[in-house]
Amino acid sequence: MGLFSSRTSQNGDTLLRDGLQAHERNDAVKAIELLEKALKVLPSNDRDKLFQAYLFLGVNYKRVNNLQAAYNMYKKAAELVNGYENIAEVHNAFGKICYLLNKQDEAVRNYMIALNAAIRYTTSEQFDVIGGNLFHHLGHALADFDNALPHDFKVLIPEYKKSIMGQPNRYNQGAISAYINIAMDYWKANR
Repeated sequence: MGLFSSRTSQNGDTLLRDGLQAHERNDAVKAIELLEKALKVLPSNDRDKLFQAYLFLGVNYKRVNNLQAAYNMYKKAAELVNGYENIAEVHNAFGKICYLLNKQDEAVRNYMIALNAAIRYTTSEQFDVIGGNLFHHLGHALADFDNALPHDFKVLIPEYKKSIMGQPNRYNQGAISAYINIAMDYWKANR
């Protein structure tokens, strides 16, 4: 039995490594195939490798526009995550998918988790950048679902969605500070 589990673990390690390499090459279909296979053979107690597989499956399912599958993978990754940097990363990605799936409350909750993790592992200079990015996304999750959102902001939504999908877009960067301000006010009141 020891020999078999060693082979299974090594096979899982190889599949995970190859899946991550496919991810790096932007070969989402191959990455999904390999990472799904890795999940079937990785030991159930290897939380770090399972976390990686789920996280990068989420990224690659998003790349092929399978948002529900990405959501499911990020949810599993969030259950396995350790370390503030990983917490911030997975909950930022999870927040974007929730936003795209019109799950406003979940998007807001995930961005808040990401922000609270980011503040714990970054210097103040790093937080200005990482936190600014998270505040921007949180601002969209807070404002974009409001029926009273001004027209000038409503027209940004399709371009913002393209930007978080990694697609070419015409998102107005000038609006970022308004979204950051909305999010900072909410974060200060709710952290």
